[in-house]
Amino acid sequence: MSKMNHNEPMYILYNGDNGRILGNYSKYDAEKGCCVGCDPEEVIKVAAGASPELSLGSFEVLEVILEEGSELKDFKVDPKKRELVARKPERAGKK
Repeated sequence: MSKMNHNEPMYILYNGDNGRILGNYSKYDAEKGCCVGCDPEEVIKVAAGASPELSLGSFEVLEVILEEGSELKDFKVDPKKRELVARKPERAGKK
């Protein structure tokens, strides 16, 4: 998962049971020079061909726009609220 241009839509693919992020998808429009929104069904179709885990179709899709300075690795999805939430920082020495 990579750092995104901010203020552009991105689609998070996540496990609907525990909120674990499985991947992300963005649609780039070359004429506009930025990522644009798309139909969640397009996200599902593209994702299903991307990996064995996603091909099972056992994931949810959430459209988000990250704030400036944010990276996707710093978040998880709250599956009950269907929203992106900050991960708690791991404590030093925890294994």
